Amino acid sequence: MGRYILRPEIFAILENQHSGAGGEIQYTDVIKQLNEKQMVVAYQFEGKRYVVGDKLGFIKATIEMLWIELN
Repeated sequence: MGRYILRPEIFAILENQHSGAGGEIQYTDVIKQLNEKQMVVAYQFEGKRYVVGDKLGFIKATIEMLWIELN
């Protein structure tokens, strides 16, 4: 799961972006365009990464987070 903090200029790009894979707007394409106009930075953290893009991954992450919270 990723989080983005983007400047308002992103909205102009989103308005003109065509659908990509799966008929959805791909944030990677939009961020790439934004990066051509202004600096985009990222933060790489140390820790466990959860893949929540599918149902099974979301369920696994939810159960593990619940387990951590209860212990």
